[in-house]
Amino acid sequence: MKLVSLRVRHYRLHREQQIAFDPSLTLIGGANETGKSTLVEAAHRALFLNHRRTGQDLAAMRSRQSGEAPEVELVFEQHGRPYRLLKRFSGARGHAELMRLDTAERWQSAEAELALAAVLGYAEPVSSNQVPSQWAHLWIWQGAAGVDPTGQIEREQTALLERLQAQGGTAVMQSALDARLAERFLAAVDQTFTSAGKPRAGSALKQAETALQSARQRFETCQARTEALATARRDHAQALQRRAEAAEAIPRLEARITELRSKLDEAQRLVQERAALKRSLDETTRHYDDLITADRKLCALTGTAQDSDAPHPFHTESDGPPVEAETQAIQPSATILEWISGSGPVMLDGEPLQPGTTRLITTASELRIGDNRFRIQPQAVERPDSTEDDAARLAAALQTLLELHGDETQRRNRIADALKEKTRLEQETRDLDERLAALHPDRLTAELARHQASLKIRQDTLDEAKQRIAATLALLQRDGATDPYADQREAHADLERMEETHRTQLRRAKAVQRLAELFREEQQPLSERFTEPLIGTIGDYLACLLGPEGRAALKLQDGTFQGLELIRPAGPFAFDVLSGGTREQLAAAVRLAIAEVLAEDHGGSLPLVFDDAFANSDPERLQSLHRMLELAARRGLQIIVLTCNPADYAALGARTILL
Repeated sequence: MKLVSLRVRHYRLHREQQIAFDPSLTLIGGANETGKSTLVEAAHRALFLNHRRTGQDLAAMRSRQSGEAPEVELVFEQHGRPYRLLKRFSGARGHAELMRLDTAERWQSAEAELALAAVLGYAEPVSSNQVPSQWAHLWIWQGAAGVDPTGQIEREQTALLERLQAQGGTAVMQSALDARLAERFLAAVDQTFTSAGKPRAGSALKQAETALQSARQRFETCQARTEALATARRDHAQALQRRAEAAEAIPRLEARITELRSKLDEAQRLVQERAALKRSLDETTRHYDDLITADRKLCALTGTAQDSDAPHPFHTESDGPPVEAETQAIQPSATILEWISGSGPVMLDGEPLQPGTTRLITTASELRIGDNRFRIQPQAVERPDSTEDDAARLAAALQTLLELHGDETQRRNRIADALKEKTRLEQETRDLDERLAALHPDRLTAELARHQASLKIRQDTLDEAKQRIAATLALLQRDGATDPYADQREAHADLERMEETHRTQLRRAKAVQRLAELFREEQQPLSERFTEPLIGTIGDYLACLLGPEGRAALKLQDGTFQGLELIRPAGPFAFDVLSGGTREQLAAAVRLAIAEVLAEDHGGSLPLVFDDAFANSDPERLQSLHRMLELAARRGLQIIVLTCNPADYAALGARTILL
């Protein structure tokens, strides 16, 4: 497999970027944050990440400059056949298209993912959680160059063993019968399980598993139906009970609300009655005060008229010094109110007037005509300095007041009547206040609000109960067409049969798998010779770095490669005790050797990406690394180097792309 070209659009910091890869050596250089790693990441995700991915995977790919969906177009060759892969990552709206360029054969969406997996040599697309580790032996991400690559080829383990066997491992088999048995066991396991250990589609185990899942789903559906019916019966009974309780409580609440409203209406009526009574009391009190004032004035005037030598009633000693001659003396004068004709009612200080009557007003008084109220204020008149006519005027004024207010007996009777009326109104006001206090209007208002809220809750409960009764009754009537409990019993019996069938198939599959494992265990001592071609290839690459004295050691144990060591004249060194630079170089040699072995399954070539993979190597050792990379390129591998220092690789002879 070889990468031909890559185009990304709206992918992280790249609005649009396109590069062409050299079939042998490509160098991508640029400063940090220029998007070197982003480009090879996009190619990797196009190969292995499902186009419908969402969440953090999609968020990590989104452009920093636009809201468009990330898009990757990768052209590559596999077994000499050219393909164009296009993926637009956008969740459910994502799109995938794989096209074979020499035949124009085309696959889209889910079919494109399946076809891509087949082209890459996989039975099915890799799961999303396996994407980061996919081709980890070929894609050396920044910071991962010093990791032991033998722990990163789990998915490629079987393919690597098969290639090593094809390169000479067959010779170590004990006999043709052993070979046929091994092939049969392996074929049986391969027909039953995928490389990830999952039941393979179309196998008897997978069919039994599918049938078991179907039977389980049917049983769960029947069980859910019977549980729903039981729940509906309980809900129906509870709803009936809630409806009965609400129906019983609502009349009591309504009766109490009616009673409270009646009491509040009575309280409101008392408030209005008290306001009217208060107005009458105020008018009566004012009338009473006016009568007292008029009586006092008459008493004073009467005393003055009888005793001309007595001091003037408006100029007593307590009033201050006599008025100077040049100062005009003032005395109140009476105002005469005469009703000539018209219709009433007309009230003067609370007393009704009749047409044709005359009233002398000596004090401020209130006149009411219908709803209109008037204040009458007698005006003061100037008294001449001469006192010749005082007695006559005084007598005339006294006579007028007597005609208006009556004699002393009449005045006393009127005052007594007014006082009696005032006392009566005050008592009625107190009685009304007591009746209002006994009703407790504030408490009635609060209790009415509580009962209204309770009534609303009960009515809502009643409505909800009615709706629930209708819904549960409809469910019960609808499901009455068949017997759900019989359906559940039948589904349970079917589930038990499928469980037994699945157990049988699983036992058979595990037995074949165990036979293959036992055969491998018996062949383990001889199978270690599988590592010889791989170790020899690693040695070829190490010779570019360390000369002929540098070798590697590797063991095949329990079907996995482990125990990577560097053999030097000073002795073997385990991978994890080597310096950072030496680990990077040994890991690179192992990766190149593994890729060279696996390349036969991919048309004789595989791409290897080194993303700043030799940060711990000194300049002198970098020249040796150049020779190692050139050797890999001559042997058919495609080498892609990413670096922040492209000048360090000037002698590599690679196609250079600067970002």
